[in-house]
Amino acid sequence: MYEGFNICNVDENNCHRHDVPCEYDRLAENVVTANTPPIILSASRSPSTGADSPSSPAKNPTLQFGLWEMRALHHFTVATTRTLPGSHNPRVQECWSIHVPRIALGYEPLLNALIAISALHLIHIASKTSDHIDPGLLSCRTNYLDAALRTHRQMLDQLNPQTADAACFTSGLLLIDAFAMLQDRKLEPYEPPAHWLRIVQGSRYVFQTSFHMVKSDPNSAFMDIIGSASTNMYNPAALFSESNIQNFPHLTQLSSPDMADPDESLDPEISEAYHKTTCCIGSIVSAVEAGECTMALCRRIMTFACFVPRRYLDLVEERRPRALIILANYFSLSAHARDLWWVGDTPEREVYGIRDDVPSSMRHLLDGPLSNLQKWEAQ
Repeated sequence: MYEGFNICNVDENNCHRHDVPCEYDRLAENVVTANTPPIILSASRSPSTGADSPSSPAKNPTLQFGLWEMRALHHFTVATTRTLPGSHNPRVQECWSIHVPRIALGYEPLLNALIAISALHLIHIASKTSDHIDPGLLSCRTNYLDAALRTHRQMLDQLNPQTADAACFTSGLLLIDAFAMLQDRKLEPYEPPAHWLRIVQGSRYVFQTSFHMVKSDPNSAFMDIIGSASTNMYNPAALFSESNIQNFPHLTQLSSPDMADPDESLDPEISEAYHKTTCCIGSIVSAVEAGECTMALCRRIMTFACFVPRRYLDLVEERRPRALIILANYFSLSAHARDLWWVGDTPEREVYGIRDDVPSSMRHLLDGPLSNLQKWEAQ
């Protein structure tokens, strides 16, 4: 049912084993850190070790929370969890609001990520009514995001059945956090969000490795979340079905005069990258047409980059017009969730940015995404 977690080699995204740049490293470099570590640990441990298992309470760090940490933790349980993908399902909502905070108290990366995204949610709410954001809240956000990225990266080298659930929830929160930050990135001049796509695809290693560790565990909270999803959401046969591309012939036909590019027409790997990515987008369209609710669609939106070929991400980084036009179709579908704080106006920003970046001779290929946005803006 969930063989989608097997669509790539488990090790291909393990940057530590292959000595390639880690996307978590790169994101962490962009976060301004404060001098005080966000979690005060017992003298026997430092924030960077992360060596103990959450199944060993006696070895867990001694936490000393300040006011903003307590507010963020409370806000996560009563508010942020209601905005997370799949939270329309009572089982998922209970998992995020009850089980995840409990797991986080024994797993430092998850606790850091939980507080970081909750603080970001609080900042978003405060910015709606005031131009002044409490410096303590801003510091809390910055510190905990930095700590989440550092500790999560370190613990991935020690992934095991005892930490698998916690690592998956950490990755999930960081994915939503990364999407939320797209709202604040500069778009002039336009640069494709390739780094965000790499972050999402990098999480695939965590999800699929953990899946194999806990798929037979009846007590796995992660499997409870997976089990509540649509059965075709992670199924390669459904994701890459030829029926998914029937509405996008102009994106997949290499002979199209609008897409004339000698390199692309002669490269089967590029052709496959575009084809599979368009299929993934088509699966989201099929879900929309089937009446899937917004919170369920959010799962598809958030995991999109987990399933597309890595070659497609290369093409986005190379600013290939065709790759960007395909990406614009994805972002226009994300507008279905624009009322969620972590989505906001990102779909419009990205689609219009792509429109201004691609050659004028190809802009008519964006009529579909632009029309979708205009429909949402008129509502």
